Amino acid sequence: MIRAVKVSAVVFLLAGMQPGQTATMSAQDIVASVETQRDQAVAFTELRMNPLFAKPLKLSGTVEFTSDGALHKLVESPFKELLSISSESIVLERDGTRRVMSMRKSGAMFGVYRGMHALLAGDAVVIAQLYQLELLAEGAAWSIRLVPLEAGLAKFVASMTVKGEANRVTFLRTEQADGSWQELMFDQPQSSSVPP
Repeated sequence: MIRAVKVSAVVFLLAGMQPGQTATMSAQDIVASVETQRDQAVAFTELRMNPLFAKPLKLSGTVEFTSDGALHKLVESPFKELLSISSESIVLERDGTRRVMSMRKSGAMFGVYRGMHALLAGDAVVIAQLYQLELLAEGAAWSIRLVPLEAGLAKFVASMTVKGEANRVTFLRTEQADGSWQELMFDQPQSSSVPP
């Protein structure tokens, strides 16, 4: 369960990224131009597959990157769940229970958070320290593949493919070494949906 939460945390962190112009840009240029709208909920549809599932599980809800740097994923269907991530902790709320994991006790998970935060902030220097980047397609419909360079990060993410149209991310696929994967499709930002 904790591994699924960690991978889910990795996947939703990219929501809201808005790369700038992509004509003749490198993958690093696209990452450097990322601007994330803060305090704006973004609706998502997610397909999640692992070796235990007969078919992908479909989820929907919203994700949000707040002004204080926290990341929230609110699953609304087929169950209710709130996952909140900050530089201090990961908090999972589901079925009336609240589980908290300290980032200080999980160096590898802090690395995942650091990488996702850098992507959201457009920090190409940190991304280059953590990932090998490959530009798969550029222009109005662009695509980037990220492969972790650090072993700790690779325990959670084997690779990610991020796709966008014009100035926004529309799709994110995360693959793990065990064959599990997640795909998120993002809508336009909307008003905040995370409870205060």
